[in-house]
Amino acid sequence: MLRSILHGKSRRAEGVNGISQSVGALFRNLEDARTSTIFERLTYFPPVIAWDLLRLSSKNAVPDFRLVELAEVKFWPKWQIARSGRKFVEPDVYMRWVVGDPSIIIDMIIEAKLPGAISQSPQQWLDQLEGYRDHFHAPEDSSINETDAAKTGVAQTVIHLSVDGLGSDPQSRQKLLVPTVVTKGLPAVRFVACSWQSLAEALDELGRLGRLEHVPNPLVEDLRKAFDYCGHYTFRISKSLFTQYLEIDFEDTISALNKWVLTS
Repeated sequence: MLRSILHGKSRRAEGVNGISQSVGALFRNLEDARTSTIFERLTYFPPVIAWDLLRLSSKNAVPDFRLVELAEVKFWPKWQIARSGRKFVEPDVYMRWVVGDPSIIIDMIIEAKLPGAISQSPQQWLDQLEGYRDHFHAPEDSSINETDAAKTGVAQTVIHLSVDGLGSDPQSRQKLLVPTVVTKGLPAVRFVACSWQSLAEALDELGRLGRLEHVPNPLVEDLRKAFDYCGHYTFRISKSLFTQYLEIDFEDTISALNKWVLTS
């Protein structure tokens, strides 16, 4: 689908209020389309690279691990909040990571918004955490250590990642919005923020660091094109600039210098 949009082969579809729009315009303006396109491709990366991309994009708010495995991914999981009996929450992406040695489990809940206005909601974050707790049956007032987490399949840490919807400085804005009281019965909760732009910049930073050498180039370029199409451009320096060299003919150079000395 992405390629048909990039090459102008997608047609028009009914958009908001029944107004016909190009599929490309809808893609740019629908957060679910952007989320699935970016994060689907991210899950195809080697897990440690995908983790590092999230870490760099959040200014290292995601902890650093050398051993990383992506154990599970679900888009728009539907979790019921037990106390309501009817209310469901639906975060955009749920990821379960197994990291470190000895290994521990880190669950990640991702709520993505379109760039622009402050659209992230602390109450939505709390509802998602409550739905997560009730879905995974975390016991009330539980105390979870690393060993128990690895044995029982219960996460030691939950990272709630907000992607965009927090203005031009996501980390600072999120610190102001983080709830002072978090849902009980959860392991340690860490609130993290990034933006689509910082994700695009993190991808290029990994490239400059040589971390993408073992990732299939078509996959890297596909993700870059998706970011570009959504308007998340980054300043890129061509690799050829780092490989250029000046070829000098030594004998001709010395001969020219001698002539210059004799005639000067």
